[in-house]
Amino acid sequence: MNKNIGQKILEKIKSKNLEPKAKWKFILKNNFIWFFSIVTLIIGSLAFSVMIYLLKNNDWAFHRQMSGNLFKFVLITFPYFWILCFILFIFLALYNLQHTKKGYKYQIITLLIVCFVISFLLGLFLHNFRAGRLTDDILSQRFPQYNQLINRRMGMWCHPEKGLLAGQIISVEDDQHFQIKDFNDKVWQIELKESVVNEIKPEQGQVVRMVGDLLDDETFHAEECMIGSYKKWPKENFKPNGLIKPSMFPDERKFLQMRINE
Repeated sequence: MNKNIGQKILEKIKSKNLEPKAKWKFILKNNFIWFFSIVTLIIGSLAFSVMIYLLKNNDWAFHRQMSGNLFKFVLITFPYFWILCFILFIFLALYNLQHTKKGYKYQIITLLIVCFVISFLLGLFLHNFRAGRLTDDILSQRFPQYNQLINRRMGMWCHPEKGLLAGQIISVEDDQHFQIKDFNDKVWQIELKESVVNEIKPEQGQVVRMVGDLLDDETFHAEECMIGSYKKWPKENFKPNGLIKPSMFPDERKFLQMRINE
């Protein structure tokens, strides 16, 4: 019986011209699978670090002014894209690990937990080194659609009729009065509320976010003013006074290219 089985196997090998694969091919394949497993875990961790950054810097204190209520604000600004990326790359890493040399020995749930824990911890590590912020900034610079579809919080600050205005200071008259250029290149006269004057010191080149009232088509009364760190664009994107060149913006949604950070 065993001889018949062995004979059939030999005949099948001969009929299909099968040849044994070299050992180095198996080793190379296994190494490639491990490499892609590590890469997918790193990308998933990076997605998690961006998710943390966006959630921490989501202007939660101004959700009523920006969208009316917390529920609507969460629906608009929640980082769905990065959550999906995080989940997707965890499952890709799981798939790769299952196909390593000894991956079949472990249960799927065990490998899934391992992938999740590694991505979670590595994501926290990357966040501490500002990898999430850097990734978000780079995508915002290179891809205008990113801010239109994914990080929509930026555009919500360009509605003076709703009491929200942001831009860059271009001149300072005194501690209470200065001019800004918003992200649509419109110049505004800013009048700070007296109680705010002692809290900030406006300087040319600073990016500011303000909550207040529209007095007329060119004047905004700011009841609250926050100064954010200015995005460090490459030097060629600056004029001598530090303002962004209009040529940086490819379309009418040019304000979406500037970054405001806590």
